[in-house]
Amino acid sequence: MYPRTLAAVLVALCTLQASAQIYERAFPRGFSFVLPLDSGPALLRQCSRSTPKNVTGYWEPSERDVQAMESALVKYLGSLAVDESPARRARFHRQYIGIVREGVRLIYGSFYSGAEQGVDNERVRPVIVCDGGAYIWGIVYDPVLELFSELALNGIA
Repeated sequence: MYPRTLAAVLVALCTLQASAQIYERAFPRGFSFVLPLDSGPALLRQCSRSTPKNVTGYWEPSERDVQAMESALVKYLGSLAVDESPARRARFHRQYIGIVREGVRLIYGSFYSGAEQGVDNERVRPVIVCDGGAYIWGIVYDPVLELFSELALNGIA
């Protein structure tokens, strides 16, 4: 019985590692932007997916915060079923803003391919894309608890 249990655990670990590797190249350097605080409300006005509600303020995540989020995100996304996850083997541009909700500092990330129309000055201007399906999505990250929530994919392309 023990060898079978060990084999099952090893297969599960290999599967999880392979799933995580699918997203390992999803976040290339040079395409990650922490937006100015005054861009926060606009970033949260996406047209075909839900975004965080009851936001009472904004803050600026550090580069270290963003790197930690992206590192954890690779593992998190790899653990999701295909039908509930963002596009696999895609590369994403990312915009981040720190949000405050009920006194808790969270990070909201908005992800897109960068090839969409209307993507200009993405370093400071929120990218809003309607439709796009699993290639356009957003997620909330709690940097203290290291937990993700509110994954929302855009509507069908």
